[in-house]
Amino acid sequence: MLASLVVAGAVLELLLRWLYPLGDPYPNQRRIELGAYVPNRHEPEFHMTAKAEPGLSGVDGVHRFQTNAQGFVGADLERASEDARRIFLVGGSTMECMVLGVEGNPATLMQDALTQTSTASPFIVENAGHSGDATFDHVAILSQRIVHLKPDFVFFLVGVNDLIAGLRGEDYAHLHPDQTVDLTMGSLLRLAATRLQLGRLVVAAVGVGRLRRWDPDDPVIETHYQSAARSCAALPPKPLPPLSTDAYAQNLRTLVRVTQAAGARAVLMTQPHSWRTEGKLEAWHWMLCHGGKRYSAEAMADALDRYNEVTRKVAGATGATLVDLARTMPGDEHHLYDDVHFNVGGARALANAMVEVVTRAR
Repeated sequence: MLASLVVAGAVLELLLRWLYPLGDPYPNQRRIELGAYVPNRHEPEFHMTAKAEPGLSGVDGVHRFQTNAQGFVGADLERASEDARRIFLVGGSTMECMVLGVEGNPATLMQDALTQTSTASPFIVENAGHSGDATFDHVAILSQRIVHLKPDFVFFLVGVNDLIAGLRGEDYAHLHPDQTVDLTMGSLLRLAATRLQLGRLVVAAVGVGRLRRWDPDDPVIETHYQSAARSCAALPPKPLPPLSTDAYAQNLRTLVRVTQAAGARAVLMTQPHSWRTEGKLEAWHWMLCHGGKRYSAEAMADALDRYNEVTRKVAGATGATLVDLARTMPGDEHHLYDDVHFNVGGARALANAMVEVVTRAR
């Protein structure tokens, strides 16, 4: 009987792997990186498909997002010509633009525009943006993944994720004692069991995980911004906690000085938002909530304006080029699809603003 059960389990496991493989319900708990110089980044040759939910302003359909051999959105640097001028884009999800895919990415739009207008050395544009990254993450990826690649320009779109880090009480040393994984006997058994498809099927069936077929060749992520906005709107508003921009300013100075020391031009960009815009986008404000607390749109707008003002001051004090998107780009549905993220029109306006900087510097 025992032998029959073992054989039957092995056959069922093989059939599940072949016919209906399920994704790992605990991927983040298995991966523990000790001493990682770059805590957050896209893996080389990463790819996924983003599906925009109905009603998302300026974005529709399905778009494929992928990175090259260096983990950036753009052409493979190993195949770039020796005389190509290299431009790197750094930021969080507002620079990453995952929902727009590769074809609508600011790096792609900028690359196309510069290719059409350039009569001298060719340009190659690489987007190192990564969702959730703040300035302490940018310092890591700049120093460990970009400067040795001999950049000519580095554009930094900053502000909103540092504001969110402040609201969540995160420290700038990347120490998160409240996010440790308690590896109890139950945790270890759960992780061991879900190495197998049979274990993943059980986890999904009881509702702990999500029963969804895993396709390593084409993982699909669908946006759920409006449901998040509705959940956020149901919470009572709270006053903002005290926020200090001192560490943010120091990190900006570090970003500029490291870029300049590498012989490149540093460009700081302020972050536009829709928190003072009346109309359709008010129903899509899901980023007003953090840590189970909701803050008013006006309070968040005032707070982000403070960070944007720091960006302006650091640019002036360090000699970095300033692109003041917060003042020049309207925070409406023609440029944003939610609180701060660019839609197709916004990504095009962002790319055009960056192209103008490069063109003026020639």
